[in-house]
Amino acid sequence: MAKQSPKVSIGMPVYNMESTLQEAIDTVLNQTFSDFQLFISDNASDDGTEEIQ
Repeated sequence: MAKQSPKVSIGMPVYNMESTLQEAIDTVLNQTFSDFQLFISDNASDDGTEEIQ
């Protein structure tokens, strides 16, 4: 049986969001709906955004 894709895909483009990115990610992860995938696309930030996990 093939694995089904999530019902919702969320795209989050970011640029120099070191101070707010973790809160944005946590907001998505804390939703009651859980059948989603989150894509974060960093546009060459130079403020440490890429260090956030």
